[in-house]
Parts: sequence; structure tokens; C-alpha cells
Amino acid sequence: MITRRQLLHLGLVGPSLAGALSLERYFELLERAPAAPHAGRRPARSMILVWLDGGMSHVDTLDAKPGAPEEIKGAWGSVATPAPGVLYGQGMEGLASALPNYALIRSLTSDAGEHDIARHLMLTGYPVSPSLEHPSFASVGASQIANPQFPPYLTISPQRESLRYFGAGFLPPEHGPFVIDGNPQRKEFAVRDLAPPPELGAARMERRRALLETLDSFRRTYEQHGEVRARGRAFERALALLASASSREAFDLGKESAAMRARYGDHGLGQSCLLARRLVQAGARFVTILDSSWDTHQNNFFELQTHRLPKLNQAIPVLIDDLKQHGLWEETLLVVMGDFGRTPKVNANQGRDHWPRAASAIVAGGPIRAGAVVGATDERGEQVVERPVTPQDLAATIYTALGIDPSAEMQTSDGRPVRLVNGGEPIREVLA
Repeated sequence: MITRRQLLHLGLVGPSLAGALSLERYFELLERAPAAPHAGRRPARSMILVWLDGGMSHVDTLDAKPGAPEEIKGAWGSVATPAPGVLYGQGMEGLASALPNYALIRSLTSDAGEHDIARHLMLTGYPVSPSLEHPSFASVGASQIANPQFPPYLTISPQRESLRYFGAGFLPPEHGPFVIDGNPQRKEFAVRDLAPPPELGAARMERRRALLETLDSFRRTYEQHGEVRARGRAFERALALLASASSREAFDLGKESAAMRARYGDHGLGQSCLLARRLVQAGARFVTILDSSWDTHQNNFFELQTHRLPKLNQAIPVLIDDLKQHGLWEETLLVVMGDFGRTPKVNANQGRDHWPRAASAIVAGGPIRAGAVVGATDERGEQVVERPVTPQDLAATIYTALGIDPSAEMQTSDGRPVRLVNGGEPIREVLA
């Protein structure tokens, strides 16, 4: 078994983790990894994470402050939700109406005000360590699944954002994501490695498989090595995925009706959410969608009104409804969050800067109590004044919702035991 450290020394895995892996290499790593035992029946079988990269302005979205002075709210209006006293920012009517379907957390707070530090903390439940990169929730979950036939963890990155901190950390790299690094909105969208080159027909693929089997048989005559067996099985699994029409169709948005695609919206976020539903339906256990450009240091109101909020407000309620229509809602955990909140006070460039002291997030599906509202901030949205929730608490909640004990331990490659979460307690108010 090649260790992660050796892979790094060989230059086979870079900062993007599994982003550089071919389909065959991905399955090879899975084959060579020790089989993990099943974790038993989970309250939620799958998870979709919508990551708002850069940090969403809480006071303009899920925690509006209509009574605040102009320097806080600008010219931004608010909309009512079905929950008394809970107001959203203008342009959030769809999400506001959908509140009875999900839990709202308005009191996320930390001291991590730099992007990389915040991403690591929010996605792993650990502060950044100079000596250890921790695995993401999805990678930990993927490590609990033995011999999956369909990639258990995938990321959809329409703008090809950096995938650091979304991967396996100190776990073996086969638990990192299979990366879909194109924009599902575009007509030419195709998933790397899922379609053979045009010049490589079925006959040539079969000849290559026969040649590989001949070479592996020759090697097995002289050595019985796990790497040889793993490579052969990995090739067979990758070839089976390529040959399986049902598996390939999971990635093909062309199988959806024009009406359904229009419901999600003609934009990267909407089509990524639709693809995430198809992947979960096909057997994926963890899907992360990276939605970029929430770092609104300049022209915050224009950027939100024109580019960000219409897409979010459209895609998330439709995803909730679609998961229900396909019978996936009770077994799928949906999380919507980002790096941190934004400064309540508008800066000189009509933007908002980093503000980790207060932020909002959405959790839904599976065992989550629909309609729950947790925590509150002051009248300016600057400080949490009711039920503070740390990123570690949120991490413990996610693991609990997935049926994973947040106090359980993993081991690093050198045998060091590490808890899944650095402290933190599940948010009982949102767990049904």
C-alpha cells in the first residue's frame, strides 16, 4: 500500500487532491485501500453541500436588518418568511417561502476571518494546523463505504475553483473527490474520463483490456502483489462505468426535460444542483457544489442582485422539491454555507468585508427538523446574541445527521489518533 506521504513525494497528488486523478487511477486507489466496514444504517444516506465560496453576506440574505441605519442595510429591502420575526433580504422570496422545509442557523460564529483558515475550519471542524491537513466531512464519510461501484464523493466546480480543503486531508487520497470540473450549463459540458476518445471504439477498448490482462497474468506468474490485483480490478471497474449506460446517464443532463432544466435555471448553480440530484439518485453518497464570487468587497449590492441571489433563490427551493419528488429527501442531507459572513457596515467601495463573528447557514433533509430557526444576532447583525453556534458544532451536527459519531477517531498515516471534530456539540434544536 503506497502511503499518502509517498504519493506526495512522487508528485502524484497535488494541492487539488483527487482533482488530478484519472478515472482508472481513482478506482485503482479505491481497490488498493483497505476495505472499510459499513457504518450501519445512517439517518441520512447521502449529502449535498452547496458551498458559497468567498462568504455570503448574512445581513443581505438570511438575517436581514430592516431597522438598521443606512450604513448597515444600504438601500436593501427585506421579505417576510413564514416564521414570525424572521426576515430575509430582498430577492430571497423563494428561499423565504421554503423555510418550513429546512432549518436556519443565524448564529454561526468564529474568529477565522481569512479564506483558507475559514474554509479549513468550516469544512473539517478543525482550525488550520501547520503539521496536519484534516479531511473534509465528505471524505470522512466516503472512507466509511466499502468498495463502492459508483464514485461515492464527487465535486462539481463550474468555475474550476481550488479544491483544497474539500479533499481527503491526511486520509488516503482515494477518499478524495472525483472532480467534475466543467459548467453543466454549457452545451459542450462533458465529464472527463467518462467518454472514450472518438478514435477509441469498442473493439480497440476490448483489445486493450485483453492486452492488459495478458501483461498482468505474466506479472502474476512471478509475483502475487496487491498492486497488480488492484490495478486490474480498478481498470475493470473504470471500464464497467464507461460501459454502463445507466451509470453514464447519471452525468447526462440531456436526459432531463427542458422544463426541468428551466426550473433549476439557465446558470451554473442551477444545473449543478440538478446534476447533484441525478448523482445522488444514481448512488453517489456525497456531492459538493462550489459556487464562486461571494467575496463581495466591492459593489456588494449590485453583485448580489445581479449575479448571486437570483441563482441561489431559484436553485435551492427547486432542489428541495425535486429531492422530495424523487423520494430522496428523507435520506439526503442538504447543507448551504460558506466561509463566513460579511461586515454589516458597508465599506467605501459599496462592498462588505470578511466578518466571521456572525454568519448564517441552511441545513435540511434527512433527520433535520424542518422549520427550525436557531440563534440570533443583534440589531446591526454584528454580534451573536442568542445561541452561538461554532463551526465545530455545525461539523458535529453534520456527522450526527449522517449517523457518524463526531467523537470517533481516525488515524493518520503514522498511526496518530485524531478525533473527527475538534470539540463541538451537535445542534440538538435542528435534529429531529
